[in-house]
Amino acid sequence: MSYIKILLKKKIESLGNEGSIVKVKSGYARNYLLPNKFAIIFNKYNEKLVNHLLKQKETRENKELQDAELIANQLKEVTLEFFLKKQESNSKLFGSITSLIIKNEINNKFNINIIKEKIKLEHPIKDLGEHKINIKLHEKITITINIVILAK
Repeated sequence: MSYIKILLKKKIESLGNEGSIVKVKSGYARNYLLPNKFAIIFNKYNEKLVNHLLKQKETRENKELQDAELIANQLKEVTLEFFLKKQESNSKLFGSITSLIIKNEINNKFNINIIKEKIKLEHPIKDLGEHKINIKLHEKITITINIVILAK
């Protein structure tokens, strides 16, 4: 089996981050990575491109970190209230609060676009009262917001 050195132009979970130089099987590179423009063959002629990609990556990561810090400042100490219908005979609620509902509420209330996968809920919230949830805005920034569920 032959291997080839490639430069990743995009983060690939199983291989590495953008700008990484990795060895992969030549068939994988030839049939998947190169045609989809996820990577280029690494050689001495591509050294300038490597430096350019690393600078782009650093600039993008700095901007993402700054954006996450701005959002964290806007959302710190935020409490979101949700009203759910309740059965008259007992305290069972109709429906639940999911990460999609929380995302939509944040987007509408604060005009902040958050991806629902960043909202860390183990399961939908189905109980009355206060709940704390984590939102991972960046690798380095996670915030906690309060959710209050009240009965209608």
